[in-house]
Amino acid sequence: MTQGRHFLQIPGPSPVPDRVLRAMDMPVIDHRSSEFAELGRAVFTGCQKIFKTNGPVIIFPSSGTGAWEAAIVNTLSPGDKVLMVETGHFATLWRQMAARWGIEVDFLLGDWRHGADPAAIEAALAQDIAHAVKAVMVVHNETSTGVTSRIGDIRAAMDKVGHPALLLVDTISSLGSVDYRHDEWKVDVTVSCSQKGFMLPPGLGFNAISEKARAAAKTNRMPRSYWDWEEMLKPNAAGFFPYTPATNLLYGLREAIAMLLEEGLDAVFARHQRLAAATRAAVAHWGLEVLCLEPAEYSPVLTAVLMPPGHDADKFRKTVLDTYNMSLGSGLSKLAGKVFRIGHLGECNELTLIGALSGVEMGLSAAGVPHRAGGVEAAMKSLEDFGPRKTLFWCGMIWAAATIMTGFVTSLLTLFIARVALGFGEGATFPTATRAMQYWTPETKRGFAQGLTHAFARLGNAVTPPLIAALIFWLTWRGSFIVLGLVSLVWGVIWALYFRNEPKDHPGITEAELASLPPRPVNMRPQVPWGPLLRRMWPVTLTYFCYGWCLWLYLNWLPLFFKNNYNLDVRNSALFASGVFFAGVVGDSLGGILSDRILRNTGNVRLARLSVTIVGFAGAFLSLLPILFIHDITIVALCLSGGFFFSELVIGPMWSVPMDIAAKYSGTAAGLMNTGSALAAIVSPLVAGYVIDVTGNWYLPFLMSMGLLLLGGFSAFLMHPEKPFEELADVNSVKRGVLAQQLK
Repeated sequence: MTQGRHFLQIPGPSPVPDRVLRAMDMPVIDHRSSEFAELGRAVFTGCQKIFKTNGPVIIFPSSGTGAWEAAIVNTLSPGDKVLMVETGHFATLWRQMAARWGIEVDFLLGDWRHGADPAAIEAALAQDIAHAVKAVMVVHNETSTGVTSRIGDIRAAMDKVGHPALLLVDTISSLGSVDYRHDEWKVDVTVSCSQKGFMLPPGLGFNAISEKARAAAKTNRMPRSYWDWEEMLKPNAAGFFPYTPATNLLYGLREAIAMLLEEGLDAVFARHQRLAAATRAAVAHWGLEVLCLEPAEYSPVLTAVLMPPGHDADKFRKTVLDTYNMSLGSGLSKLAGKVFRIGHLGECNELTLIGALSGVEMGLSAAGVPHRAGGVEAAMKSLEDFGPRKTLFWCGMIWAAATIMTGFVTSLLTLFIARVALGFGEGATFPTATRAMQYWTPETKRGFAQGLTHAFARLGNAVTPPLIAALIFWLTWRGSFIVLGLVSLVWGVIWALYFRNEPKDHPGITEAELASLPPRPVNMRPQVPWGPLLRRMWPVTLTYFCYGWCLWLYLNWLPLFFKNNYNLDVRNSALFASGVFFAGVVGDSLGGILSDRILRNTGNVRLARLSVTIVGFAGAFLSLLPILFIHDITIVALCLSGGFFFSELVIGPMWSVPMDIAAKYSGTAAGLMNTGSALAAIVSPLVAGYVIDVTGNWYLPFLMSMGLLLLGGFSAFLMHPEKPFEELADVNSVKRGVLAQQLK
């Protein structure tokens, strides 16, 4: 006898919330009364908000299968040709239904691991010059496989070839859980049902229909009676039905719609994405494989998990049910016994999911399925949702606090502690910013975005020396640190209020801008394959070490170089240093712009990144060469400015390289690259200081930098930004081959 609540973790029917159950617990009322009309109008209007349409939404007392049939018999005629895509079990069933109604189906074959391919649909429609295809029929979220098709892209493909076919979409397991836009995507019929995202018991089927679909319904030759749209729409206009409706389910529907709108649809979609990402994090940690192969098509509603060879998914599911009182989804059709499905839809929240994943992990142990323990902890870490916004905010707070602390130091030890804290705050900022920019910038604007970011950093380097000189004069050196720390504190708060991790969450972004951005697996926190990633990134780290050596020489010694080598006072040495740093502002901006322009003109990522980087190293070397022989302060300042300008040219392309190589791990990859600069920050000032103390020659550190510039120019040739990093590619290909044999 099992105790406690049963965990229903199948991908539908989903658990019915208490609010919905209580709303349904009502006496049946007269379905011809004004009270019922009020209920009817409320659910019709509410459904329009969920489907995101201004058109009618028809509600049938039926299953989702009934809604499938209604879509077919109202829009098509016997002998009509339609285009469908084999995305899984339910796409196959819809095809079989269409065939029973005398519809000719052109069925694009699939591997059950990818969604419908917009390019394949475009190609098929482009060949249909006679427009024989009357409809394209696609399953949005294939419940049997955990794969979501990109309906917006499919509509764009249809529009591109100017094909007049209707677009019919099954959203049975996606509506109310996954972002869906009936009107915006110009869908003609959207099919759905009550027992998934609507969090109701089975019993209601939905058709959201366009004017184009209604026009087709008036001329098609398919017999129908119960499913006739027009017979429904006449009484629907006043809030009624042509026959006895499922009254108590409509009470529940009204409450479910209220729950979705109270949370906010965008928040509902983000929650489902977050829970799905946590589930995949657990699966990856266990060493198992998600059935879906395309990250952009991961389902937010369910995760289908492949069992290791030799282990039966249904036996595992039985073990979980008998031992832990939890139901998991079975593999359907040719996936039977090969996958189990974890549902995380509807009312599911973080605690529910962690409980379910705990049951799965315990079940894997009880069933003797080989896995690595700790998947639940990996899911919990994924749900922490720290993200670039919080990370950069706290980096800024640490940075600001350490700067203020420096103004209060009383000994070498407290100074050391304050500066180490500053390093913790500063070190993570640019890699984290790179992670944020990965999904905020198109590929062809990465260089500009990185260059502009660093240009403002160099602008701070340029403005700070004379500002510090003035602050020291007015407030002493302690006061200058305190003031700058307070400014950093205020700026960090302002930035955190403005920035959003997700571009779609920012109020100022447009739909056109969103469309230009790369797709993002939302809140996905994958385990980092450190070994393979280190092997790919070491040439980048070495190249950036060479750049960093010169950078930190400039930042740490330039004001002192002018002060001690030319006997200038603090104010004048600061002014000369500022002039040099202003050249870096120009170099940062220009390097990114040039790299992006080359990429747009040639499409060659390697040429775009390496050409500017190598020119930067070479130009910096040649600019510094004269200061070894000419010591006039004006010429030296100009040469140093040229050297800094050229060395900063490399910033935009260099910081784009981690984004090019490892989009999925761009923050980590950027951190590995920045490790080179961090090491240079430690070594370069120490070596330069030692050389100056021993020789008294302030030019020798620049000679050493020239050697590093040459090394950086040569090591840049070892970077390959044109080859995206794919960890465990060989292993994954073997797994795919094994599965292909299993599915035959």
